[in-house]
Amino acid sequence: MSHLKHVIDYRSFLNENGITCTTNQTKATQEAFIRSLIMYNCKMNDSFHFSDNVCEGIWKQLDLWNAVFPINARFILESAKSRLGEMHKQLSRCGNLNNTSLYEVVFDTETIDAEGNPVPGKFVATENSFFEVLLQYLYKELVAGHE
Repeated sequence: MSHLKHVIDYRSFLNENGITCTTNQTKATQEAFIRSLIMYNCKMNDSFHFSDNVCEGIWKQLDLWNAVFPINARFILESAKSRLGEMHKQLSRCGNLNNTSLYEVVFDTETIDAEGNPVPGKFVATENSFFEVLLQYLYKELVAGHE
């Protein structure tokens, strides 16, 4: 099975929760790809830096993923590199990760109450089982080296 099923399931979940803009769905989906690269590098290489050898393998996997479902591979890899650098700086400076909420994908939503009035709200697209399943599947594909 390909990650495509999980991408479709996740985007359907977003749609059902009022996140219908494809740009916002792409932003939320890309976050799973970014986090999977970070997980892979930290678990497999125990590093805050992507070595040239690791990058070569990641580019191959990004290319495989892109062949199945269009992704912005350069943005995803550069975001993962940048985030790892930020995490390393924070840990080196103060020993913990401050403000990890910066990496949450949150959207403004609006529902209608019983009287027909709009009620503003927030939807955290990265805190649900669909996101987690997609993230874990992408990580497993990275480890296995296949699409």
